Amino acid sequence: MAEIYQQHGADMRRFAHHKLGGDWHRAEDLLQEAMLRAWLQMRDKPERELRVRPWLKTVIKNLAIDEFRSHGSRFEAVTDVETDGREATDHTRSVLAELVVRDAMRDLSENHRQILQRVYLLDLSTRAVAEELGIPSGTVKSRCYHAVRALKSALMTRGVTRDTAL
Repeated sequence: MAEIYQQHGADMRRFAHHKLGGDWHRAEDLLQEAMLRAWLQMRDKPERELRVRPWLKTVIKNLAIDEFRSHGSRFEAVTDVETDGREATDHTRSVLAELVVRDAMRDLSENHRQILQRVYLLDLSTRAVAEELGIPSGTVKSRCYHAVRALKSALMTRGVTRDTAL
């Protein structure tokens, strides 16, 4: 585990930091949870070759989503917020953009959704996706090309254009 942490810890912490919107403390917590799960996974299935980096990224992404959902479902009353002279960041646009993209993704075929999720959301390489899905890397590239165009079309039907970009 020390070797895995040494090899992937810094990159996975940065990945978690990005997924959590810049919170280093929560990123460290997610990394520790992911490392614990990796240790349990390898302990339970020692004969299975675990592709550590993509697996850790998936676990961290899922943990970040779970954390977002659990915190997003609660309302907190905020009074007398100190802003230190800075304006509060309005996340409304990014939330709406995410909702529109999620809705547009439902219009895509399963193959297209699968490719876009792995390549763009999980940030896997073409080769890694090809190995995972058991298809040639050229097929991954082709599906990715067509999936992006299908997503663009689905977004256009929802009124999203270059001029109204999310």
